[in-house]
Amino acid sequence: PEVAKLLASSDRWLRLNGLTTLEPDVAEALAGHPGWLTLNGLESITPEAAEALGKFHGETLDLNQLQVLDIEVAERLAEAKPSNTLSFNSVKTLSPEVAAALVAGNHRHLSLQGLEDLPEESLKILRRHQRRKLEANTGGMLLPSKFDLSNR
Repeated sequence: PEVAKLLASSDRWLRLNGLTTLEPDVAEALAGHPGWLTLNGLESITPEAAEALGKFHGETLDLNQLQVLDIEVAERLAEAKPSNTLSFNSVKTLSPEVAAALVAGNHRHLSLQGLEDLPEESLKILRRHQRRKLEANTGGMLLPSKFDLSNR
């Protein structure tokens, strides 16, 4: 955790893509990073580590190798408040519960560019979120183009 605290004190882009596991105390130290935090080596994350990362208030949080988001992890990660983007670009599908948890978060952009399958109810949740973000001019969603987020 001491090394993580030292790294997190930098205001530069912090790329820790070689990190394949994340202990909660290390996650908590990294959550203090004020800039762009990239943890693209993590393919999974425990609810405890997700809770610690939920304290992130930096610019962007990239978790682009996570394949699956369950509700427990999604709720905790949605607590993160990046000033720009919360990114999960390897997640292949979202249950309606996970979609609702993610859009409840306070982030400018939500990036889910790796989605391959999306239940209709999840798509409806994302559409409502996108409409609110666009109407308020406070950001939006980044999804593969095959998922139409226009109002229906």
